[in-house]
Amino acid sequence: MQFLPYRLADLCASLPKLDPTRVSYWDDLMENPWAGRNPQPDCHKCGRGHIPTADDISKLEVQDVQITCECGSSFTLTEAFRNAIYRDRRDEAAVHLIADWVEVATLRPNIGSFELIPFRSPFATVFWVDVCTAVPVSAISERLAFPGPLLAVPYWVAPDGFALLTVWSGSSVPEGCTVTYSAYGSLEASQTPDWVKTVHSARRLEMQKDFDSAIALLGVATEAFARSEFSRRTSQATVTHAKWDKYKKSKGGLPRVLEEWSAGRLAPSVLATWKDQVWDLRNLTFHEARTSVDEEAFRSALDTTLALIFGLRPSAVLELAGVRPTPAVTHSNTHGDAPAGHGSLGSVHG
Repeated sequence: MQFLPYRLADLCASLPKLDPTRVSYWDDLMENPWAGRNPQPDCHKCGRGHIPTADDISKLEVQDVQITCECGSSFTLTEAFRNAIYRDRRDEAAVHLIADWVEVATLRPNIGSFELIPFRSPFATVFWVDVCTAVPVSAISERLAFPGPLLAVPYWVAPDGFALLTVWSGSSVPEGCTVTYSAYGSLEASQTPDWVKTVHSARRLEMQKDFDSAIALLGVATEAFARSEFSRRTSQATVTHAKWDKYKKSKGGLPRVLEEWSAGRLAPSVLATWKDQVWDLRNLTFHEARTSVDEEAFRSALDTTLALIFGLRPSAVLELAGVRPTPAVTHSNTHGDAPAGHGSLGSVHG
């Protein structure tokens, strides 16, 4: 998969329109289209997903939201959200985390060709394209050396579409073969907060198994969040590095700032755990020596970082989830004028 910085339309003069009889977009078929960066919040006991309502999301601006699961367990929305992230250990999770829109469609491909597939909603940035194939049951017996008789590979990936290469390993191509693609990206120029971008970067380092650097970046993410909070608390649109640094020093450093802010909001153990699992390791990695930590240590560090951030401001979960503070959208759009599910907090994992 090769990512192109320019549009396929610029490369190929004119990107062809897909014959509408060959493609169906999933959001047209769903009563409540979804898009989002993270899995829906999970129950820590039974694993059920819990999709927040618009009322739940508005409440987060003031306080956390209590959830009672069908299994009888009770927890808050931010705890469920943390649990969903903690349990998701698939490599592509970081891609799902960073994307704020997914386009899913099923098409009948021109098998044995290299064809250009335009996105219905062009991205500002596209991060990943997953494809899966489906063939009639009668064709399964013709399977040869490939994982299946139909092989589909996204070759070039650009903001406005991708090149799809399809190969059939059997003798003749039957009717009814389909390819489903899921494209993850951002529809608009990124306005993601710095702390969220840094969490994304830590997840990418997790994929590379550079766990001590990933934990160090969680310390950076916490400071970026604290700086943004300082801006909110002082009602300043921007805060210079010098002003933030002066404030930190006056309080005795970042941990002391967080301790003051967390008084009455967080159990002392949350800050102590963050300092032990994140801040101290961050200082070792940046100033002294590499540390020997594993994936479980990173997962625990990520969880305690989010517990601290969400505890200080529950609505921060919306920033990580890519939920925009816009009026509720309707779900009657079936023509792609404006993506129907954009900005909702839902599941992209199925």
